[in-house]
Amino acid sequence: MTGLSRLSVFNPLGTVRILQNIPLDNTYSDTIDFKGTGSVTQEAYFSSKTKYFIDNVTVINVSNNTFTAPYAADLLYDCNYIMFQNKNFNNKWFYAFITDISWLSPNSSRITYELDVMQTWLTEVDIYPSFVDREHTNDDTIGSNLVEESLEQGEYVSTQDLKVPELNDIAIMITSTVDKSNSSVSGSMRGNMYTGVGYFLFESAEEANSYLDALTDDNKSTAVLSITMFPKNFYSTSSATPKAIEFSMNKPYKTISGYTPKNNKLFTAPYNILSVTNTVGNSAEYKYEYSNDSEIKFSLIGETSANPQITLIPLNYRGAAENLTEQLVLSGYPQCAWSTDTYRAWLAQNGTVTQIGLISTGVNAAVGVGTSLASGNLIGAATTAFSGITSIATTMARINEIKTRPPQSQGNQSPGSMLTYGEFNYHFYTLQISADFARQIDDFFSMYGYKVNRVKQPNVTGRKNWNYVKLLEPKIVGSIPFGDISKIKQIYSNGITRWHNPSTALSYTADNSIV
Repeated sequence: MTGLSRLSVFNPLGTVRILQNIPLDNTYSDTIDFKGTGSVTQEAYFSSKTKYFIDNVTVINVSNNTFTAPYAADLLYDCNYIMFQNKNFNNKWFYAFITDISWLSPNSSRITYELDVMQTWLTEVDIYPSFVDREHTNDDTIGSNLVEESLEQGEYVSTQDLKVPELNDIAIMITSTVDKSNSSVSGSMRGNMYTGVGYFLFESAEEANSYLDALTDDNKSTAVLSITMFPKNFYSTSSATPKAIEFSMNKPYKTISGYTPKNNKLFTAPYNILSVTNTVGNSAEYKYEYSNDSEIKFSLIGETSANPQITLIPLNYRGAAENLTEQLVLSGYPQCAWSTDTYRAWLAQNGTVTQIGLISTGVNAAVGVGTSLASGNLIGAATTAFSGITSIATTMARINEIKTRPPQSQGNQSPGSMLTYGEFNYHFYTLQISADFARQIDDFFSMYGYKVNRVKQPNVTGRKNWNYVKLLEPKIVGSIPFGDISKIKQIYSNGITRWHNPSTALSYTADNSIV
């Protein structure tokens, strides 16, 4: 038995207004709370919808919530609501849905009704802090609502692609034990690590070749340990700290793939994210809303070594000044092969000795021939001369053979296609859901608010035109019939939209910004 049935056992029922065009029904998906409507009150609004006024009406069937109206059924089919006063309850108005209209006679009809517990007890119940499943929040700043929604979002669209300009300027770095002035390198601390070699940067192949040739000529070609390509903006001559450069980018908070949302949650993950790839197989995702700055910022630290790498570190991210746990490393800079002129290297190593040997061989031969001739030993002189000539010829042949040898390859040439194409860099992609999915999700948020999942005082007001509220085990009390308060609890458990102004009720095109 509904609340109205219990109230209707008293006769006569009293005054009844039969209403039309009331934007409510007994599914309770919507109600009107008359907040912020100026002079419009609940009674005034419903009375303004009156089609027929009946006084001293009597309940016909208490168990079925019906009464007789002195009007033909055809005249009542455009009516969907009633309001009435029971004389036993002073001046209180009760509100109810018309659920059926039956023909009784040419001048009478039976109206079946169901009490509207939301309107009848609108001001007589109190909602206490409850577990809020969903609601329209009263704070829509970006990042203030991050509970996962689990909504279909489609595929991402890349709306922005940025690279670090400082990584594009590539130079040649040679690791060697001899510096550019031909002096041996002394061991030192570099970045908290000991190293006994030096790292020398060359702007061009010509500069590097000159350095390598000078080493070869000085018999120091083995001083070179490796040659690699390296971004010169990150080359550090300091033995104490590596070179660091800051990179920042604007947060894309204007549109989502060209669509301008009403609800700012669409500017947060997973609808709007930053994906960073190092183009060599590693990537990381960053959420704009976790950056504490107006821009999202990163520090890039370059390590000057035989196997150099660049480390990307987010700044002021997730509350950390330098978020080392979410760094992304760019490594694998191509190692280069180089060649050493075989003859020049051999000459630098053996040239002086060879020249002395040739001279010594010639002198010794000449002395031997002279001695043999002085003693009249013609055969000995000839033998000595032939032996000296043969030795010199052998040495000269050896020199000529070394001259014709190709340069000796040193090191290994590693693949470097990304560097060749100018793509050995960090790529910063703004990934957003498509405009169509953004519009769908935005409409959903406009109707049903955000996922909240916490115990709090529900927001039944706070927006200009409507507030949606869905509670789990709502805490609602009031001095009203037990059955009706149980029904009100179930309504809030199902979720209900409270419209604050009857003139915009059910109109989702109205402005629903935060008051």
